[in-house]
Amino acid sequence: MNQVTRFNVSVVALCTLLFGIADDAVAASLGGHCTNWMTSSLNDESSMAADVETTAAACTALSQSGDFVTRYETRSNTCLICNREDWTPSVSGGKCSVFHGGWGWKTGPAIDIHPNGTFLRGGKVQGNWGCNGNQITLDWNKGYIDTLTLSANGKTMSGQGRKKGSSNTHPVGGYR
Repeated sequence: MNQVTRFNVSVVALCTLLFGIADDAVAASLGGHCTNWMTSSLNDESSMAADVETTAAACTALSQSGDFVTRYETRSNTCLICNREDWTPSVSGGKCSVFHGGWGWKTGPAIDIHPNGTFLRGGKVQGNWGCNGNQITLDWNKGYIDTLTLSANGKTMSGQGRKKGSSNTHPVGGYR
């Protein structure tokens, strides 16, 4: 009998978390900095082989929840994960600057998105924002998170909003 102890896992997927493996280059490509990266790779229980489709889908679902910043790495079949609390968005330049300025808002008065990472409505700070490519996340002071995608022409953005801690979403959008 070999000395390797085998564990029988009773779940469909095994998630392995490793800390500190992502570097600042990955964070910069996502438009920010993470203080505590994690990785996950979902494996098939019977073969323990990495399930590419499941890992990629789980990575996308984590990102769409609004609670995490993620990036799927095809070469290693891993999902790089950063909790939103550990994420500092880069908002002053680069691709994020396309969001700066005034936006009409479909669910209320217009908002102004500032390069300092805040957004205002009626001249008062309403929350913080960050971007990842053509996607923006608005973290409202009143307990809501909106995640929107910028249109190809840069004149509209649309997406989903939700109350923090809830999975129920509603449509949100902005226009110039």
